[in-house]
Amino acid sequence: TFGAIKKQDIPKSNTLVVPRLDMNLPINEGSNNLTLEKGTWRRPKTSTPDKGGNTVIVGHRFTYSAAGIFYHLDKIRVDDPIVIYWQGKEYDYKVISSTIVPATQLSVEDDSKDARLTLYTCAPLWSFKDRLVVVAKPWQEKL
Repeated sequence: TFGAIKKQDIPKSNTLVVPRLDMNLPINEGSNNLTLEKGTWRRPKTSTPDKGGNTVIVGHRFTYSAAGIFYHLDKIRVDDPIVIYWQGKEYDYKVISSTIVPATQLSVEDDSKDARLTLYTCAPLWSFKDRLVVVAKPWQEKL
């Protein structure tokens, strides 16, 4: 399998797996910023993997007491795999870009005609000035 979890071990909860970061975390759902305090948060009004479009997941880079869930997001590289387990199905992605944009550039959450996964967090480290944005597209394993 493309991801870090065997098919028979697909989690019951929605999960984000980033092998390069040794990350395997539940994706939290909620309508306000308090949800972000729980870890990863799928932004309201963005898509989900089963519907295509732009699925946006955010996480803190740091908190005032410790490193955040996306502290090492800058270590992701183009072509890295990312897996989302969503409602009992596996969705495989491959990173196509990692960029820094102004925090005011809200268009990173805009819906898209093509299926994609967008992860973002604050940048640079210890600052809210910009956003580190990682975009991944669906990946199909060639047989």
